[in-house]
Amino acid sequence: MGSISKQLNLLKRNMHVTKGFAEAPTSGRFLRKAALDPASVPLQMLQAYFARINARFRKPPRNETATSLSNNRSIVISKGKVIRMYDTGSTAFMVVCTMLVLLMTPGLAFFYGGLSRRKNVVNTMIMVISVIGIVGVMWIACGWSFAYGGDGSIPFFGGIDQLGCFSAANEMIDEAANVGEGVAYPTIINIGFQMAFCMITCAIITGAVAGRMKFGAIALFIALWVPIIYAPLAHMVWGGNGSLIGDMIGALDF
Repeated sequence: MGSISKQLNLLKRNMHVTKGFAEAPTSGRFLRKAALDPASVPLQMLQAYFARINARFRKPPRNETATSLSNNRSIVISKGKVIRMYDTGSTAFMVVCTMLVLLMTPGLAFFYGGLSRRKNVVNTMIMVISVIGIVGVMWIACGWSFAYGGDGSIPFFGGIDQLGCFSAANEMIDEAANVGEGVAYPTIINIGFQMAFCMITCAIITGAVAGRMKFGAIALFIALWVPIIYAPLAHMVWGGNGSLIGDMIGALDF
């Protein structure tokens, strides 16, 4: 009865706060009667009344809210429903890293252009810059699927389940409503991140044939090299579970 009396005393001192708790006339009369003469109101009725108030105006527990906000990936809303969100820190970090790697390719074009003979400067730079477009198309069309698709059953090849990255686009739309467990950032960012490394790798290759190959020949070579050579090797090293080098052999690449 002591805890009930404390709550009643608090209500008496803060009637302007408790005014919203007693919107109906019956509740208002009950509240005034309980505040003036607690002994005249049954204990069970008081407990039921305060339980109804607490259920209506309850806030999430402090530790639950702290946990939800500390990992920056979920928020707590009404009725105890939890909506997961992307980790904003990891997402921003991956976007910045992708931008920095993408800047390496045009930077390499100027570097190779400065090392070439005067008559080969434009050809060398255009070959490097064209890699961005060629690899971009090939990576979205089949490179990502060959490197990181599949279910891990093939140690040296990903799969064909993500050709065109259509499934990744659908997953991004689905994850916009509620992110899956363990997902820190959108898949499309990872696609761009891995594509940037494929671009700089192909751009480095063009330096070996600067002034020795025609533009059409190097463009065809890059278009074939990405799905046939780079994508399977990327799967073997970074493909995760079931990959030949990263999982079976156990080699670590940092």
